[in-house]
Amino acid sequence: MTVLFYILAAVVLVIINFIVAFFTRIAYKTNRTNKMYLNINKIFDNLITVDEVNNSYERNFKIKKQSKDKYDYLFITKNYEYYIKVIPNFNLNEITVNSSVKWYVRKKNKSGYYLTDIEGFIRMDMESQNKKKVRKIIIVYPDSHSLLRYINDCELEFITPKTDVYGCQIITYKELVEHLDLIEL
Repeated sequence: MTVLFYILAAVVLVIINFIVAFFTRIAYKTNRTNKMYLNINKIFDNLITVDEVNNSYERNFKIKKQSKDKYDYLFITKNYEYYIKVIPNFNLNEITVNSSVKWYVRKKNKSGYYLTDIEGFIRMDMESQNKKKVRKIIIVYPDSHSLLRYINDCELEFITPKTDVYGCQIITYKELVEHLDLIEL
């Protein structure tokens, strides 16, 4: 009877450990994602111009966080409408653009996966309601081991913030923080 009790207690403890580990992992991922969006919002706040003489600030843009859409942010400035998609890359993996809709994330152990939610953003019809220039930006957060694009079957090139990739500008969060001038107001 006591042996059965100890076995049952051990099974219950193992189940409880699995449940705690599962919810801890979910909380960690949620916290990490929330921090990502908070840091992206801080970038936009850094674009506010401050008038120290009058002790005021001027926000010469509008930012809208989107939910369940093909893009994450709509950033409207005086001359531009930026549609922004954020790609989480917490493990700093390598991202390879194989074609306009096939993007591959290669992990450090050489396994990988295709990004599934990029096609809608790339193929999205972009027309400004206010006759402004429209641009698409993909922010890889926080950074990437390397960003590559296939030129043909056997040639690759590095992607820089100035590279046009199927009508999009791809930039890492780290580069964007260092070069806020990449977003024209």
